[in-house]
Formats: sequence, C-alpha cells, structure tokens
Amino acid sequence: MWKAETRRTYDRKGLRYPTDLPDAEWALARPFIDVPQRGSGQRRVDLREGLNAVFYILGTGCQWRALPKDLPPRSTVHDYFVRWQCDGALGRLHHALYEQARARAGKEASPTTAIVDSQSVKGAERSYGATDGRVSVGSGPDIWIKRLPMAFAATPASLAETASATLFVALELSRSTWLGALHSPLTNKVSQHRLDGGDADGRLALIARKQGQAQEKLGQPVRVVCCFEAGYDGFWLHRWLCARGIENRVLDAASLLVDRRARRAKTDRLDAAGLLRTLMALERGEAQVCRVVRVPTPEQEDARRRSRERTRLVVERDQHTSRIKGLLMTQGIRDFEPTRRDWQARFEALRTPDGLPLAPCLRAELLRECRRLWLVMEMIAEVEAEQKAVAEEEDGPAARLAQLRGIGLAFATVLGNEVFFRDFRNRREVGGYLGLAPSPWQSGGVRRDQGIAKSGNPRARRTAIELAWLWLRHQPGSTLARWFHERVGSSKGRRRRIMLVAMARKLIVALWRYVTCGTVPEGAVLKI
Repeated sequence: MWKAETRRTYDRKGLRYPTDLPDAEWALARPFIDVPQRGSGQRRVDLREGLNAVFYILGTGCQWRALPKDLPPRSTVHDYFVRWQCDGALGRLHHALYEQARARAGKEASPTTAIVDSQSVKGAERSYGATDGRVSVGSGPDIWIKRLPMAFAATPASLAETASATLFVALELSRSTWLGALHSPLTNKVSQHRLDGGDADGRLALIARKQGQAQEKLGQPVRVVCCFEAGYDGFWLHRWLCARGIENRVLDAASLLVDRRARRAKTDRLDAAGLLRTLMALERGEAQVCRVVRVPTPEQEDARRRSRERTRLVVERDQHTSRIKGLLMTQGIRDFEPTRRDWQARFEALRTPDGLPLAPCLRAELLRECRRLWLVMEMIAEVEAEQKAVAEEEDGPAARLAQLRGIGLAFATVLGNEVFFRDFRNRREVGGYLGLAPSPWQSGGVRRDQGIAKSGNPRARRTAIELAWLWLRHQPGSTLARWFHERVGSSKGRRRRIMLVAMARKLIVALWRYVTCGTVPEGAVLKI
C-alpha cells in the first residue's frame, strides 16, 4: 500500500528521466561501480550518468543507438557496462541490495528454504561411470540435499571471479556438422556457430578470434575452457585441443542432467546450450553436475585393441560355427564339427540320412563358410600370440593376474587393459567403474533396491562375472568361494545368480588390491 513516506521515497518528478538515480540510490550504488580509470587521463564521463544510461536502456527497452543525446555516448556506456559486468560489480550490487531488502523485512541475509517444482529438477536419464560407487537414481530427500545447496552455494561475486576472464566453449559433435556454443566474458549471451563435421581448424580459428576479441577488450589474458560429449569421435579431438593450449573436458553423455517430463524438446542447439551450462557449473566447483571421463593415454588406448579385437573375432567364430551347423541340421546331419582339423575329410564324407550327397549350392556355401571360419580362427591365434608375447615382455597387471590359478591370459589382458590401467582411490570406485555398485531407490517411506547400476565398462563387468564362475571352480579353498557357498548353500536359480554378482564385486576388489599392493586374495593359490 502506498503511503506518504513511500511516495516521497520513490518520487521521480524532479528527475530528468524516470529511470535516473536519486541521490540516495546513487550513494548505495557508487561504492560498487567506482571502477579505476584506464590510463593516466582524467575521467570525462560521470559514472552516475553512465549508470543512468544503463537504467534508461533497461527501463525503456530502447536500442543502444537510440540513447538520448544528453546521456553519454553509447560506446562509452557500453564499455562501462561490460566492465561492470565482467568484474562482478553489478552482481555484487544486486547481492548487497538483496541482503538489505531481507534485513529490512526482518529476515536472515540468505534464505534457508526453497520450494522447487519437482518435475523441473534435472535428472540423468541413466547414471554412468560413478567412480565413487554412488548412483543418483530416483527421487527423495537425498536428491534435494545433494543438489539444492550446490545451486545456492556460489555467490554472484564468486561467479564473476570465475567467469571474468574465461571463454567457455561447448561442442555438439555429429558426422555432418559441429555446433559450438560460446560464452564470452564480454557479454552475457551465448552465441552458437555451426561448422562442417571434422573441421577442427575452423573451430580453432573461431575460438582464437573470440579469445583475441575478449583479450583486447578486457586488457588481460583470457582462458579457454572447452567440453564435448564422449561419442564416436573418440579422444583425438581432446588431445588435439589440449596440444594447442585449450583446457578440455570429455563428459559422460548419460550423466548429463535433463528435464524429467515425459516429452521434452531435443535439438542440437538445446544440447549445446545444456553442455555449456554444465561446463560453467563444473568450473564453479559443482562436481556432481555430471561425470567427467578420464581420458586414457594413446598407449593405453592402443593396448586395448588386442583384447577387444579378440572378443569380436570370438563372436564371429561362433556365428560361423552356428551357421554351418544350422545349415547341416536342415539336412538331418548333426555330428559335424567344423572346428576339427580333419574337417575337410569329414566334410567330403557327409551324407544325408537317406544316403544322398549334399546339394551343389549348399555344398559350395558350406565350404565358403568353413574357409571363413578357419580364417577367423587363424586371426584369433595370431592375436593370442601377440598377447602372450606382450605379457612375457612386460611385468604389468595382466602378467600378475595370470599368475593366479583360474585366470587365463585372455581374462588377465581384459582386466589389465580395461580396469587396472587407471588409479582408484577406494573399493567403491572399483565397483562403480564396473557398474557393480547398488542403485537404491528411496522416496519417503518407499525403499527398494534396483539391483546393480550396470554402468561403467560393460566389457570389464562381463569379464568379472565370468571370472567369478571360474573362481568357484579353480579356487574352491579361497575365502571368497567359502563365503559364496555358505550363503548360497543348495539354492539355485535367481538367488545363486544374485550372490554370484556380489561375489564378482568382492573378487574384483580383491584383484585390485593384489595388482596395486601385491596382497594375494585370502586362500587363493598361485600357479606353479
């Protein structure tokens, strides 16, 4: 309700424009915007007039070129506005006025409670790569406890200090086009630029141009921070950017927070803007806003090729074998093994149950399938020979794992190149990296477990579960094997499978301690 005192306070009749600052308001704003003069000359423009011009544009919505002639020139006003914005003067002024308004209302300087629309809270579609073993799935008090304080922890002053001399770049990569979103310290807007897919030089030229403009305007070095999602482009772009002095982060796409509504807009422009906001949040110190991928070295990435190639070749071998047996099954032939060394002689002697030879076209197709099968088997033998030679030359994790009974060279190579090439701080990070960490669901009085997260490295998780079965067979006297049999007993089916996954998690942690510290799993037997 308007009162006589309130009307006198907000009376603008004696001012030139309704947006001009009275003396009382200018006295509050002056300590925050009194920026030092550049050079040794005298300031020819009154700061109060410059701030009046900014408020005139905000109040009337006019263009910069439409400023009245009795106000300072638009170039001078814009220069002051950029300097106030970049050094955080406007943010500090807003924060001080905000605290004063709360103090007059008899409230604390900072709010302690916030009411948030639950559907507007961002959530990850699926949580990948939680290195500490924690998975944020579902809803409940833990979601608010973890996320709300991060949203209010950074004051406007700290945000300005972080972004004052930083050029943020987010890349949305695809095969045909690269869309880049840039946030320059000169402006509070996000500009988006589209280039042809793979045009790294054009992207670098754009970043250099924006960086040069910011450095010339601010008069200080400008840091460039970039990010993009992990995908089909691999890590070559990350290494290419880092080699040219650009700080880059590779983000796990599945860990990015998205709107949880049933239907949400999804375009490259929106994705690029979302990546940019995530990058700026990471720079502010919000580590839980997404997962950052630990990029392997070129040597580590190349060492994985043998085990991954062998896995693909084994799958291809099984496909050819199944195809050959399936074709012969249609003719009533069940006892032919195409992987035997005498397969050619046995193939020539094949007859159908009624004594007839194979049809010509079918016979030719089966011969080609057998030749492809043996070509794949030769490749598998070649890859395994290379793995054995590397394991004998290097005393790495794979060679140490192969010393345990029940772990062959193939499994040891997969675990050494996929898991133990990196450093883990604790056992929760080991389980989280393999996706063997639990994913609880708690909301109010509802509590249930959703099973393992199934995130992280699928090859390592599959190998760990297969190795758990072999461990029970070849290490029956180990503590882990006895732990499994005590809890499972004679149970079969689902309970046995669940306990085996739990044992796989314990086993991979025990192997991590064995590789890093040399502690042999309790009760395990080494190969002689």
